[in-house]
Amino acid sequence: DFDVTGRALGYLPTPTQEGIEQIYGSRNANQRGSQNLAGLADPAIDALIAQIGKAKSRAELVIVMRALDRVLRTTHSWIPNWHSANHRTAFWDMFGMPDTKPDYWFPIETTWWQDMAKAKALGKG
Repeated sequence: DFDVTGRALGYLPTPTQEGIEQIYGSRNANQRGSQNLAGLADPAIDALIAQIGKAKSRAELVIVMRALDRVLRTTHSWIPNWHSANHRTAFWDMFGMPDTKPDYWFPIETTWWQDMAKAKALGKG
C-alpha cells in the first residue's frame, strides 16, 4: 500500500506490444506482482497497445508510441522525472568502446570489450 514509489523503466529501442502491455495493460491492472503498479485499466490505452503490434513501419510505431505517451500523461499515474542523455558506463583504458554509442537499452557487451593492444600497453595483456 503506497501513494508514490520511484521506479526506473528501460525500454528496448523497438518496444513490443507484449512489453508495453505488461506495464500499462488492463489485463495486468489487478494482477498481484504485475508490472502495472499504477493499476491502469483503460480501454484507450489498451487500444493503443494493440496498435503497437500492428505497426508495419518504424514511422507507424513512433506515431502510436507518441499517442500512447500523450494518453498515459493524462492519467496522472506517473511522473516522468528521470532522464539522461548519456549512458553511464565505467571503463578502464584497456577496454575498447564503439565509435557510436548504442541507442536506449543495451547489453553491456555492446559497449565495451578488452582491447588487447591497450591492455598490453598497460602491462595487463
